[in-house]
Amino acid sequence: MTATHRRDVLTRVKDFDGPVISTALVEAGVDLDFPQVWRAVAGLDSIVQAAGRCNRNGLEKCLGQVHIFEPEDGFPPPPELKLNADIARDILRTHADDPLSPEAVRDYFQRLYWDRDADLDSRAILKRIEKTGNKFDFPFADIAADFRLIEDVTCPLIIGTGHYGLDAKARQLLEYGEHAGVIARAMQGFTVSVPPLVRDEMTRLSAAHVVRPDDFEDQFVVLDNPRLYDDAAGFSAENPEDLGSLIS
Repeated sequence: MTATHRRDVLTRVKDFDGPVISTALVEAGVDLDFPQVWRAVAGLDSIVQAAGRCNRNGLEKCLGQVHIFEPEDGFPPPPELKLNADIARDILRTHADDPLSPEAVRDYFQRLYWDRDADLDSRAILKRIEKTGNKFDFPFADIAADFRLIEDVTCPLIIGTGHYGLDAKARQLLEYGEHAGVIARAMQGFTVSVPPLVRDEMTRLSAAHVVRPDDFEDQFVVLDNPRLYDDAAGFSAENPEDLGSLIS
């Protein structure tokens, strides 16, 4: 969903007196408060984030309740998160009295990273720093370019149609604005992040178009086909090969 769409949904969720089912993305940075939270088993850090939505504002007289459950067969964690969930299961057993204690969290990350010699410096940043000895002549620009806590594998797509698409003011700025930074900030409320392959395929199929490529290359791409953005669920095109059937 675009930022504008998310704000609208969160406003309705806060006013809704009933159960809410969400993706894991609601765990971080969202001010929601529930008397109970049910979380499918996952990494301990994800469980902690979900627990942060439980009685968050102290509205309940008693402590909130967080329930960790095993999904039914056929719904395992994503492959990239399976190890996190496996280790968390053990931590929940061995630290049953207080699975969110500092000791439990330490043991979790100890097993997740250090005990299996995980490669936490695949770009050899520390080695480059060590070569300088005690001098402060680090290759700052190179290190800044290589350092990523989370690899960025998406690119922005501006929603151009529908209730949550560009408004008249934003469209005017996109078409006639002079400075890319100013335009990019104004587009944030109407933008979703998609894999580059998906965006390229939409452009090829004329479901989206590049705005002012002579001025900004492919920085600004606008979705034109209204079938690809739903006012309830947002944008979804999991498989680029399916775009043809969605667009036609």
